[in-house]
Amino acid sequence: MDVKVRKSGQVLASGLAQDNMGAYNLVAACEQQEPDVFEATFSGGATVTDSTSLVVKGRYTVITSDTAGTGAMVIVPPAGAVYGSAGLSVIRVVHAADRPGGVAVAVGARTNASNANGFTSGTTLTQDIRFGMISSPVILTPGETPITVTTSSAPTSMINIGTTMLEANRYYVLVLSTAPDGTFRTFLIEESDQPGNQQEMNRASLLRFVNGTPINGSSTSSIGTVVTNARVFYRNSLTTTVPLGSVYVRSGSASVTTTAVDGKRTLEIFTVHGSTEKIIDIVADPLRQVAGVSDRRVINATADIPLVSMAYDTNYKSDPDVPHVAKNVGFGEVSATHVLERDQRGSMYVYDSNTLTQLYTLPIDVGPLGNSYSLIVVGNKQSGYEVIVLQEF
Repeated sequence: MDVKVRKSGQVLASGLAQDNMGAYNLVAACEQQEPDVFEATFSGGATVTDSTSLVVKGRYTVITSDTAGTGAMVIVPPAGAVYGSAGLSVIRVVHAADRPGGVAVAVGARTNASNANGFTSGTTLTQDIRFGMISSPVILTPGETPITVTTSSAPTSMINIGTTMLEANRYYVLVLSTAPDGTFRTFLIEESDQPGNQQEMNRASLLRFVNGTPINGSSTSSIGTVVTNARVFYRNSLTTTVPLGSVYVRSGSASVTTTAVDGKRTLEIFTVHGSTEKIIDIVADPLRQVAGVSDRRVINATADIPLVSMAYDTNYKSDPDVPHVAKNVGFGEVSATHVLERDQRGSMYVYDSNTLTQLYTLPIDVGPLGNSYSLIVVGNKQSGYEVIVLQEF
């Protein structure tokens, strides 16, 4: 690919290979009233242009994409001075991916010692960015940074999951792009990066942590190196991304080493079994996000119920064949996926499979069709039972 300044003919890059970044060029600025036009020519012969008005001493990045024969260009202006960013990191998002619709980009839960609970639950980088757009700068604490990219329209689906390291006093651009085969990719570049091949952001796996212990107060929990000594209260959860491979999870006196797998989802539920603290470790394929249907699964995280069931009708005592979401789910187990295909009113009834004692009720319409849920049954005889409804992505 070749890039030049159209009016002067100055060549900014020649024969630049895919996924490579060229060196900075000195370009004359403020010599004309019209915008400065840049032109890119791809190896297949397609030519695209874009324009901006250069400012003196500004550092600009020209991002080009050539997907499915469609060329495009995005000119990223300098971020400029960002108030309050000394000692921190500044990041912007650039949408250069050839895909319809907008996307949202967020940072997952991570350690933050300045917060009372010891962590930040998440930071939105952009809510609905579309092709050719550049988000406003966001200031982040340096360190390990979990990042997710999702659709901005409902039902929300995960597009990309990654993790990276941010350094202090650096200005970053997170580039959303598409490979020639249509695969969605993300690149993180920094203003002072040297020319050469750019590597995709490290792929990661989505991890959800839920405190399901029927106690008042919080547990002190750690997830790998991204969240350490966080205080997570009963019924609360956090979502983050973790590097692929072994991840050590600790909460209270319980711990587990899970395996984060590319393309799968990890769910860690801190609970008790009898009087012993446990972490239920679930690694599974993501539930679907399909308009008009809802995938649902039931998880038994109670302290003292060996088997739980969830029915659509109170008649389960006399008629065990009434429609069920799940039957006979043992402690720490996950039911088969139940698919709800139409809007329904009424309640779902959770009961002890052995004694048929009703434990809890919740509405069938816990959320709109198109979203999927984990229904986590928690509690004990002393404090009572309930269901934590966790939307899946």
